[in-house]
Amino acid sequence: GKTVPEALKKYGKTADGFLFDSYDPVLKGGTGKTFDAKLLKGAGGRAFIAGGINPDNVHVIIKNISPFGLDVSSGVEKTKGKKSKEKMKKLFENIKKHSGKIGKKERV
Repeated sequence: GKTVPEALKKYGKTADGFLFDSYDPVLKGGTGKTFDAKLLKGAGGRAFIAGGINPDNVHVIIKNISPFGLDVSSGVEKTKGKKSKEKMKKLFENIKKHSGKIGKKERV
């Protein structure tokens, strides 16, 4: 097993970006399971993050990772498959509040 930093260095020259998502051995996508931001602390650059991102925790992802992009799904849903306007609005307000930290880290 390689560490994430080793993998980023190895594939960083050939990949335009990296998508990191939480994992569940049984459930497939949109699980709401939160991605552990500590795994990629300082990765920034070309990291796209998915996994349980919602208006209340997006600042943690931005602070710890400074991602290039975010992939949200269940964390902004009102009901399964239906997005909540209120949650989306709050998510973007929180992203904007911390946006000075998005994509600012050195690329790998």
